[in-house]
Amino acid sequence: VYHPSDNPNKLVGLFIEVEWAGSRWYHGKVDNYNNHTGMHHILYDDGDRKWYNMSRKTFRIEGSKQAYRGADTSFPSSYTSSGSSSGSSYFYNSVFIPYTPKDLNVRTQVTFCVAIHPDFVNRNAGQRVVIRGSTVQLGGWTESIAMQADPHSDSIWRATLELPLSLSESCQSGLFEYKYGVETDGNLVDLEGLDNRRIKDMRLCFYDVFRPDRINPTFRTYPKFRYKHAASLFLQAD
Repeated sequence: VYHPSDNPNKLVGLFIEVEWAGSRWYHGKVDNYNNHTGMHHILYDDGDRKWYNMSRKTFRIEGSKQAYRGADTSFPSSYTSSGSSSGSSYFYNSVFIPYTPKDLNVRTQVTFCVAIHPDFVNRNAGQRVVIRGSTVQLGGWTESIAMQADPHSDSIWRATLELPLSLSESCQSGLFEYKYGVETDGNLVDLEGLDNRRIKDMRLCFYDVFRPDRINPTFRTYPKFRYKHAASLFLQAD
């Protein structure tokens, strides 16, 4: 079964089934992986093509009864195996347990990149994109870390931080969590929707798409980027 800590190229060349809305499964082949965006390309049997962050998708490898259930779905207690009519699934932990780094003296420079529609960041009114997270370096959920607008794209924002983690570190219950937000007047922050983003294996770059919160009127009409479009923006900005 696949785990996010695996070499991402492990999936390339494999046939998989991806779960879509309504518990429908569609068959296709993983035919490419982009090292810059961390996304895999799926060529479906019906000719449809999609780029995905596979750690967020629910899918199963052809011939396997186990499904990998993506990290955006919240389930109880760590990674547990649960029986179902279609086999076992690995469930995501909805309660984050703080991770203790293996070596507190280690520092790794990490870049966070997020794509957000420019209509929802009024820079002329002093708005900016920020990041908040579970570690001290990410503000401990109480402080915002300012991100910088990319000079080549008004849709891309970046922040580079030093985290007390080595590239070899991974934890199935999560190394840290974070979310992006839009800050107004230096103190009011509207965070993106859905669950906290939970990282289970360390990387040098994290590429994300800002997620609308339909409950928050600020983002109710937010035109979400498709991952394929965001990937092209990241490549152009790099």
